[in-house]
Amino acid sequence: MSGQVEKKHLLTAQQMADFAVNGYLVLNEVVPQEYNDRAAREMREYQGGGGRYWYDSEVIRDIFELPQVKGAVQSFVGTSPIYDHSFLHVVRAQHHKGQVYHADSVIDTRPFGYDIQAFYFSHDAPDEMGPTLVLPGSHLRKVSNGGIGRYKNIIGQRRLVSKAGTIAFLHHAIWHCAQPNFTDTTRYVFKLRLRPGQERQTCSTPTATTARRSRTTFARRGIMLGPATRAA
Repeated sequence: MSGQVEKKHLLTAQQMADFAVNGYLVLNEVVPQEYNDRAAREMREYQGGGGRYWYDSEVIRDIFELPQVKGAVQSFVGTSPIYDHSFLHVVRAQHHKGQVYHADSVIDTRPFGYDIQAFYFSHDAPDEMGPTLVLPGSHLRKVSNGGIGRYKNIIGQRRLVSKAGTIAFLHHAIWHCAQPNFTDTTRYVFKLRLRPGQERQTCSTPTATTARRSRTTFARRGIMLGPATRAA
């Protein structure tokens, strides 16, 4: 998935802002139907483990190379994302037990980790089929996985009811869970988790050298600063 896409395929500022606030962004029917038909058929026939599907599939990696999908990925995690893990999740027909709320970030030991999780629906996932349930804004609260499992039916929660070809991008800290499937059709959703490959700049105490350089730059621009702070 490396390599820059054309700017027109990147997400808009509004879409990025929505993701920052809500913790998820849904791109409805972004994958062409010919790919969905291939993927749905392949998922139904697949006999391997869910964690192997990314490696064994003939179509799923083609989907994530589509410019409109690749552009969304690059908007979130840059041009050289790092693969974390993936899984083909399956909820059998008439499976009436749902998951409890959980946040995948709780098993991440990085203090400021940021990953995205792409949920791809190869077929229609109506409400009665139990598509993934998310709680908008919950990614902003650091929690314990076991601590949120007892909560249910929270105001504002949303089922990701989707048409075939929809991809929902989730912040890895958002509360989510699979729902019961009350239909006679098995539900499939493929999840791909990625993290930024580029080194990110973080705020830190400036060194004496950087402080001097900053003062020199400001001075050249005619901006007066107070006494330099000594670096720790």
